[in-house]
Amino acid sequence: MKYKVSNFNIFSCAINESGKRVLMNTYSGQTLVVSKYCHEFLLDGRLSEIPELITRKLIDVGAVVEAEKDELKTVIDENDEGGTTGQNLYQVIMPSAFCQLGCHYCGQQHAKNSLAPALFTALIDRIRKKLESKRYKSLTIAWFGGEPLLALNTIRSLTKLLLELCEEFEIAYSARIVTNGMSLKETVFRELTTDLHIRSIEVTLDGTREFHDQNRFTKEGTPSFDIIFNNLMTLFQLPQYDVKKCEVTIRCNVNQQNADSVAALIELFHKHEFQKKIAYFYAVGIYSWGNDAHEQSLTKEEFAGRELVWNTQLRKLGFKIFVKPARKKVVCMTVDKNADVYDAYGNIFNCTETPYVNVYKGTDHQFGHLMFSGESQGSRNVLSDWHNTLRKGTFQCSGCPVLPVCGGSCPKSWHEDMRACPTFKFNNPEKLLMYYLENKRQELTGVEKEGLAIFHQDKKWVADYLDA
Repeated sequence: MKYKVSNFNIFSCAINESGKRVLMNTYSGQTLVVSKYCHEFLLDGRLSEIPELITRKLIDVGAVVEAEKDELKTVIDENDEGGTTGQNLYQVIMPSAFCQLGCHYCGQQHAKNSLAPALFTALIDRIRKKLESKRYKSLTIAWFGGEPLLALNTIRSLTKLLLELCEEFEIAYSARIVTNGMSLKETVFRELTTDLHIRSIEVTLDGTREFHDQNRFTKEGTPSFDIIFNNLMTLFQLPQYDVKKCEVTIRCNVNQQNADSVAALIELFHKHEFQKKIAYFYAVGIYSWGNDAHEQSLTKEEFAGRELVWNTQLRKLGFKIFVKPARKKVVCMTVDKNADVYDAYGNIFNCTETPYVNVYKGTDHQFGHLMFSGESQGSRNVLSDWHNTLRKGTFQCSGCPVLPVCGGSCPKSWHEDMRACPTFKFNNPEKLLMYYLENKRQELTGVEKEGLAIFHQDKKWVADYLDA
């Protein structure tokens, strides 16, 4: 049988003076440490020069595949199937069109409007039609905004109806919420995690007080950091707080103005032992939200470099980090033909970034309304045709070695002529080195650690990571 080198191989930077590297096949997700010469042979496609025993190992991890295999087609076909065969029905509900904050990078136009009770029946009926396929074993609701906690009564009423619906179809129910944290008081948290079945809460803090309050201020211009931080502190100090029952995630939106404060925020979290309380912390670059916010963001390359330092700091302080991405078959909800977003006016979308944003009004991003019974369950827009877009080679994703773990990242960004590549594309040689150091940590002697630190002295984070 004839073989070829996989298109989905990536390599770490050299581990040591001998030139060994970590090879990762992004399709299989498996890794293998290879010699300098094996690395060179694979890059040049010189399979005949690799010993048979090593070739077998390369085949086992997917780094070498059958010559006739169309790897791109395999990945896209599997991704396509992943968006149509999942057993969990995912729906996003935006119960409020309002938010207390006036973040400068937010593209939404807020109004004091909540989803009207008159629309509840239509929403439940639409979800019921999806469940009638008998394909699903669970229903997950994501409460999004605006600020969803400003419509807590709506969440209460709909949760009751959704639970009854799940009981009718004998399937499991769970929910998550993305909130600015301003209203996340103790009593609200207790209700969310008990009666309202919330199992995941995401809160945003854009750096320490000085930097956060420049980004995330109220519509009256007053600061918000202390309110959000104190709410989190109160929750984490509750005797019954258990991150295993409800994961709290903290996200930091990063641009040129607050990038230097991320490290200080991590230190502040550690000071208050957040590493013991949160599921994880992550930072993301600010991007266009139907506006020009991305113009103030770091470049992908700049962000990728800083991310290595932040990950090292997080690891050293006892936070959970993820340096090796997994296979991603469903890039986002746009490729799931049954996943919908419902805004507070009853409009239906398939992307959370499009409701309440003026530039998307009157476009095919809004493809229905709860009260228009004639709207087809299957109607979608250009974003939902993402896999065919990849098949045509419209964007550079089709030739990218990290496609299996990225999926294209954000179809909307690509269609808006904005590079959506994840930071892993730009720091995977270092991330794979980090992965290697993590797995070898217990085996390395002090002398070996010192030698690695010297060898990688151009990467200042390595010495810190070895000491973590």
